[in-house]
Amino acid sequence: MKVKIATVFESDPKIEKKCNEFFDMVAQSALVCLRGVQSYIEKDFTAFEAYEEQIRIYEERADEFRRDAESYLYTETLIPESRGDVLSLLENADNIIDQIRMMMLAFSIEQPEIPTIFHADFINLTAKCVESVDEVILATRMFFTNPSKVKEVLSIVYVLEKESDKQAESLKRKVYRADGISPSNQMHLRYFTTNIDLIADRAEDLADRIGIYVIKRMY
Repeated sequence: MKVKIATVFESDPKIEKKCNEFFDMVAQSALVCLRGVQSYIEKDFTAFEAYEEQIRIYEERADEFRRDAESYLYTETLIPESRGDVLSLLENADNIIDQIRMMMLAFSIEQPEIPTIFHADFINLTAKCVESVDEVILATRMFFTNPSKVKEVLSIVYVLEKESDKQAESLKRKVYRADGISPSNQMHLRYFTTNIDLIADRAEDLADRIGIYVIKRMY
């Protein structure tokens, strides 16, 4: 039997515009994150700091939006049966920006020394995590407008998250097996590898919530 799933925004298009603006910020934060890591690897620290500042602005705007959306959903929304789901998705999406901000800030403050042999690994890991964010934001938009098509996109998010875990594990093994790297620098590189990989974990967390809410709307 084919199940017809109503879209969340059918009765309140205003919140659709608000949410799309927020999701744009999440997607842009991920893209800026990748550019920031690339700049750091290339030792273009002026560009890196500019990207780090962009992330800070995105995070502040996202926090403001989430608070405004919470107020709107509880005072003016026409979708009371879905407000809890919408808020939860916004909070989980906000966690992605928070993780990106924390990682970029750590780079700015701690300035890890990344040997040339690991440059490609760090860029590739970041790119994979950013790809997972792009896909989960696509899935989130689809949840609000075309929930019947969400499952196939979520499966891509889970594949990307597993791939990022594998890349992170491989990079950590390389770090601890490489010659000429001090134990303290090995620990530092492991820490930054983990924090980049956590971006994909936050994307997976959001994917999990979307999957639950799609099922709720089906039954």
